[in-house]
Amino acid sequence: MTPEYEQLMAYVDGELDAEARARFELAMAADPALARSVAGQRALRARLAASFGPQLREPMPERLVQTARAA
Repeated sequence: MTPEYEQLMAYVDGELDAEARARFELAMAADPALARSVAGQRALRARLAASFGPQLREPMPERLVQTARAA
């Protein structure tokens, strides 16, 4: 991943600190392509959440928990 892509994803995930978020938002205001990329990532996340949200809220099968603990 490129640092720019990592920063875009961190922004969409809400993981940037206030200063980095402000810088990113200034860059986004000056770059319509960047703003479209953010909008696209947010739309994708919304579609994924709508499609897979119920499955992600199901409890983890115990056999997988045990396998992960043994690894």
